[in-house]
Amino acid sequence: MLLDYNLILSDGQDLTAISTGNADSTNTIDFGSATPNYGVGNPIWLISQVEVDLTSSGSATLQTKLLDSADDSSWSTVLQTPANAFGDYSAGDYLLAMPLPYGIRRYMKLNYVVATAALTAGTVNSFLTLSPEMFVEDY
Repeated sequence: MLLDYNLILSDGQDLTAISTGNADSTNTIDFGSATPNYGVGNPIWLISQVEVDLTSSGSATLQTKLLDSADDSSWSTVLQTPANAFGDYSAGDYLLAMPLPYGIRRYMKLNYVVATAALTAGTVNSFLTLSPEMFVEDY
């Protein structure tokens, strides 16, 4: 699989450091324009996939948020997943697999929110791609 390094948000990001709280994706994507034109007719896909099983010391939950910003300092939530139990996530499972919503501002990142119990293991990969069929079976 070929990925553009500039379009990777999390590369094997260890979520155990979050404990209970939240952490941003390792990288932020800068589209380079206040009003990015990122592909009318050919959607860009946001993929976020579990690399190592997510496990916790209790009944922990994980929520993933897509954030954007015009200035790389003031962030807004564009969308968020429900807070799902860690037991629902094994290696290869998807946290997100969707076309990038229209209207994303210049900067973009993910935020991972862990609640109710600490994570004891788990890593994720998140990135943008034009070829979701390589990652999502039901595309």
